[in-house]
Amino acid sequence: MLNTLKRQHKINKKDRQIKMLVDAYASPWTKKRGTFRDHELTQAQRDGLNVKKRFENDVAVLSQVVLTHFSAEYFLDKLKSLRENNEVVIHAFQLILTGDALASQTDVLTALEGLNLAEEIEEDTQEENTSLTPIRFIHAMLKQLLDPKLIVFQYDYDFIDDIVPIIESRFIGENGLTNPKQSQRFLKALWILCGRSLETYEQKQLPQQLKELLGSEHPYKPARFEMRQELEKYLPSNVVDEFVSLRCADNPQRYVDISTALFRSVNEQATDKYEERDISLIYGYENNFHLTLRTLVRLIQEKRITAEDEVLILGPRYVDEVLFFRNILGLPKTIGLDLRDEEGLLLKGDMHHMPFENNRFKLVYGASVIEYAYNIRQVVDEIARVLKRPGYVANICRSNRSCSPSPTGRTDVGTSEAVTNLYYRYPHQILAKDPGLTSKPDEIGNFPSYVLQLTE
Repeated sequence: MLNTLKRQHKINKKDRQIKMLVDAYASPWTKKRGTFRDHELTQAQRDGLNVKKRFENDVAVLSQVVLTHFSAEYFLDKLKSLRENNEVVIHAFQLILTGDALASQTDVLTALEGLNLAEEIEEDTQEENTSLTPIRFIHAMLKQLLDPKLIVFQYDYDFIDDIVPIIESRFIGENGLTNPKQSQRFLKALWILCGRSLETYEQKQLPQQLKELLGSEHPYKPARFEMRQELEKYLPSNVVDEFVSLRCADNPQRYVDISTALFRSVNEQATDKYEERDISLIYGYENNFHLTLRTLVRLIQEKRITAEDEVLILGPRYVDEVLFFRNILGLPKTIGLDLRDEEGLLLKGDMHHMPFENNRFKLVYGASVIEYAYNIRQVVDEIARVLKRPGYVANICRSNRSCSPSPTGRTDVGTSEAVTNLYYRYPHQILAKDPGLTSKPDEIGNFPSYVLQLTE
């Protein structure tokens, strides 16, 4: 009885302290940092400028590659007889340079002059014009476009499988959507370099075309570190072998079954209790302390999210997170989705196939959960499907590129920009974003976080 009373006292004390913190952030005396609209516009302008610079740099770098092999005069001479001699590399470069596969010689020359590169390349550095083959140019393009800071690593897919969304999400406009005028230049150029004509361009077929050309042993794969040692703490060896080799999209039910057994074992071995555990929003993963919590508190203050709205928490693992949203943040219609159920608090289900109707939730929140997705893009699509408009997505992720993906996960998100780029198919604004950089990234990783508003 005494131990029970002591434990309850600790729980009450913890809840009071958390409530005091939330109340402090909600206080009218708390310094406001401009309106959300101010932040939205500033962030959109900043991101737009970064994307513009990125696009211009991509074109310039690939132009440098081509002009190192071909003089400008040679390039223009080949352009004249392009239809006759079908110079694939020249054709692809013309598309990257101008955005028009049928651009005139004058337009091409103007674009070259605008790059201001031709004068910088010495004649004696130019290689034989036959040395830049389509495959070599493909490698040059992939080296430039596959920036680890801007893409997620997925255990079940290599970068060629994912090449279309990687390039589309590299060039995002101020409305949060991909800019096809920029991304399609590179996608169509890769198609041409695969020996296909633009008349037959089919975006979905590009990964297969590239794989046929590059072979199965191509280098464009995320590093896959040893998983067995960690997994064997929780699962039998034969199940570990199956889980490591499993391509989850081929058997999603088996993925769910093994993951359920895995996290049941993790929970059974856990020694922390409620009064000792930190709520994810309180923990302070962000470099800008409690940024995600402060943003959610402000959304509630401004009645963008109200007590009448339904809230979904992905993978809360324990009921603590659900109770925090209900009792402390004042959002009583909060429910969790996890691999187990608990009446009234948690619903059992798979985040790749959420058991909810469209446009149901005003907020979807998760902490250290999407790393366990075997197809993170499918999870993003599901979040977007169940979310109302306008609606809000808040996430705190864990990333560790030194041992990516994590032993019990299937995805490594990398950076806050990489994970927000996943929403490139849905109009959105960034309300908050934090890199979550730690002092020991090789040991404990980083914790990128963000809050997005998905718009109409």
